[in-house]
Amino acid sequence: MPPLWQAYAGRRRPDGLLEIPCLELEVGAERLHHAPMLVVSEAIALEYGVRTLGTDSLMVDHLTMTFVAPGRIGPFVATPVFCAVEADTVGCRVELRDEGRGNRLVAATFVRMQAY
Repeated sequence: MPPLWQAYAGRRRPDGLLEIPCLELEVGAERLHHAPMLVVSEAIALEYGVRTLGTDSLMVDHLTMTFVAPGRIGPFVATPVFCAVEADTVGCRVELRDEGRGNRLVAATFVRMQAY
């Protein structure tokens, strides 16, 4: 079964980040829909958490997304920009940017994960 982010038109970039290549009907008509933004941002945060804690036995116990501007052109790139680790918990801030609009910030997401 493919990862959920692929169902929302997400793809892996050569630099390892995830992106939604452009605004298409599947992800939004005039602006990027909330669901694809959330799924791609959470996925990149989980990947960072797995690498940081050294286990894929993680659960998300908190996720907050703040919308800053509409995503209109794309590609929309999810980048982990800040991460903090304490014992078996990692917190990761992910920025989703619209490269087609001058790398404009679309949303900032904070994901806290715990190993179990």
